[in-house]
Amino acid sequence: MPVCIILIYYLSKMKSEKQRAQVLVKALEVNPNIDVNELTKACVMPRKTPEEIRNKQLLYACLFSLIGILLIAIGIVALVHGLDIQQRQLQAFLFSSVEYRLLP
Repeated sequence: MPVCIILIYYLSKMKSEKQRAQVLVKALEVNPNIDVNELTKACVMPRKTPEEIRNKQLLYACLFSLIGILLIAIGIVALVHGLDIQQRQLQAFLFSSVEYRLLP
């Protein structure tokens, strides 16, 4: 399964690079006087700024923290009300909530 995911990722990356190269060739065919360096700079996808990366990490941290808090609350409510949850299931439930918090 992971090999398939990596294969799909690299095939899509190669396809986008091929399409980008075709666009450049077509642009050069239409107008041979165009500056190639300017055209390649225009075709490059913009990179994310450090602020955008931090905001995305903060968003994931908040989401996983909320999921963890909800799982802990559900586990505690189940423990208090004596719902039919076996000890192993309860431990797995509570530990998974901690794992969600530590994931990002």
